[in-house]
Amino acid sequence: MTTSFRPEQRESGRDAIVRTATLLFGERGYQGVSMRLLAEQLGITAPSLYHHFSSKEALLFAVLEDNQRDFLATTEEAVAKAAPDPRRQLAALVASHVRYQIEKVEYARVYDRTFLGMGPLVEFLSDEQRGVMRVLQRRHTENLRRVIQGGVTEGVFTVKDVSLAAFAIISMCDGVITWYRSNGRLTVKEAAGLYATMALDLVGVRPDAGSSALDGQLPSPR
Repeated sequence: MTTSFRPEQRESGRDAIVRTATLLFGERGYQGVSMRLLAEQLGITAPSLYHHFSSKEALLFAVLEDNQRDFLATTEEAVAKAAPDPRRQLAALVASHVRYQIEKVEYARVYDRTFLGMGPLVEFLSDEQRGVMRVLQRRHTENLRRVIQGGVTEGVFTVKDVSLAAFAIISMCDGVITWYRSNGRLTVKEAAGLYATMALDLVGVRPDAGSSALDGQLPSPR
């Protein structure tokens, strides 16, 4: 399905450009979207588009950075709102990660095509831009590691390798977009809850304790 915009929906500001680029990149792939097409979808001229972004590569970086910062804000807020119990914090973090992947699937697809899979688009980013993204990616990993380590320290998690557990959980959550369908058997909330349960199981939480840890820990993304 191709994204289309009614005239009254068309905007020309930076945020609108990034939002529309995210949708188009997610649907057609980075190579399948030209700056001319993007300008047409926004109802603006190409020079107006280049006023905000000097190149398509600069726009790709803006899509990645803006959405990664939004993702971090969403997951960090979920942890902050959770009870201090590490089990509830982990459930909240994982549930918010999964919901973000599903409900903002266009960004997830752009991210995966940039850093994962066949023919990654990371080559279109400068060394400086890659450095910024690495810092943001590490921040999420460290947030997760901190929660897991807190559970180990308190004796509620039994995992032996905190870093390996963090990487496994991130990979698991990122992969939800490969199978989830809105018309499938699971709602977004159910999928998020199951992933949170699996993450708790991975770090050694008993099923009954895991179920109680999920209560109220399924926040919606921004």
